[in-house]
Amino acid sequence: MSHTIERLHISVEGVTHALAPLETVGNLKRDITEVVRAGGGFVDVSVDGGQRLSIFFSSTTPVTISAKTVRVDADIIDATRPTAHVGDIDPYASGYVDLI
Repeated sequence: MSHTIERLHISVEGVTHALAPLETVGNLKRDITEVVRAGGGFVDVSVDGGQRLSIFFSSTTPVTISAKTVRVDADIIDATRPTAHVGDIDPYASGYVDLI
């Protein structure tokens, strides 16, 4: 059985970031549109590796969102397969985000 996920990338001012698998095109477009209509503001996104970015968008911010459907190995998403536990680490506990 073939499984797929949608992988997103966001390019802002020529810098591209691979987004975390839980980010969606619809939510991202909605959030960016809301802050631009309000005159500008920050939108938080999660990137691969657990890092969070807080990006400021305005009506003059060049942004491109790209999506690609990729195949995922069934073993990776098989919930019955044992996985290694690395502990209860919360990478966001500090509350710090990167501003770009």
